[in-house]
Amino acid sequence: MWDAGDFPAGADYRLCADRVCRDWRAESRDDPRSFFSVPLPEATGEQRVTVRFQVTGPAGGRSVYDRTAQVTLRKDTPNGEGCSPTVWQAGLRADQDEGLLPVDRG
Repeated sequence: MWDAGDFPAGADYRLCADRVCRDWRAESRDDPRSFFSVPLPEATGEQRVTVRFQVTGPAGGRSVYDRTAQVTLRKDTPNGEGCSPTVWQAGLRADQDEGLLPVDRG
C-alpha cells in the first residue's frame, strides 16, 4: 500500500517478490490504485521473501523511491478455516521516510 500523493503523477511502479515482478503506471495523481500484488505460484507455506518496491518519475525516468525488505509469508483463509482458498501472503506499506513497513493482515 502507498499514498499515491507521495509520488508524481505518471510515475512507473514496480513491485518484485523474489524474482517475480509486476509493473504499473499511474496516469494521474487521482488514480485510485494504492496497492497491488505479486502472485507467487510457488508459495505453498510459510517462507521468507525479498520484496522490492520501486517508483520511477515520469520526467527522465529518475528513481524517486527504491526500497527492499524481507517478509515472511503467512497463511490466510479469507473464506474461513476449512474453506478454499488457502493463500500465503504478506503485506507492506511504502513510507517515504521509513521505507517498507509490515502491515498487520490480522
